[in-house]
Amino acid sequence: MTKKVILISLAILTIASSCKKKGCIDKLANNYNSEAKKDDGSCTYDGSVVFWINGTTAYNLRVIDSVDFVSIYVDNSKVGQMTTNSNYIVSPACNEGGVTFHYDLGALKEKTFTYEAKFNYNYEPANTTEHTLSSSSFTVKGGLYTPYEIQ
Repeated sequence: MTKKVILISLAILTIASSCKKKGCIDKLANNYNSEAKKDDGSCTYDGSVVFWINGTTAYNLRVIDSVDFVSIYVDNSKVGQMTTNSNYIVSPACNEGGVTFHYDLGALKEKTFTYEAKFNYNYEPANTTEHTLSSSSFTVKGGLYTPYEIQ
């Protein structure tokens, strides 16, 4: 009789635990499911980084160095250009200034890239090779907007 009760209890527990709704339980994921109780590994992510220059750097580039624009390259591909007329004291919101880089991470929670900020002096011919202002690596994190100041 005891074996029978144990077997029935195990069967009920197995059925009850398998009834938990599966889905993505990470709130930062694109496909977060608030009704899911068990993670099924289906989470997908994207993230954004906004590159920006503060007012002092922008002034120095524009007035002292005679530079009007800074181009941003991510993994050797140009993703945008920003003016040196900006006057940011703190980072701008996503898509409200600077250059925003948006990336679909798929199932990854984060990915590291390299960037280069390049410019031309106003007095140089248009076809002149750009000069590097700065370069480094940065990380895009799923579900987040990250400001990155170019210095």
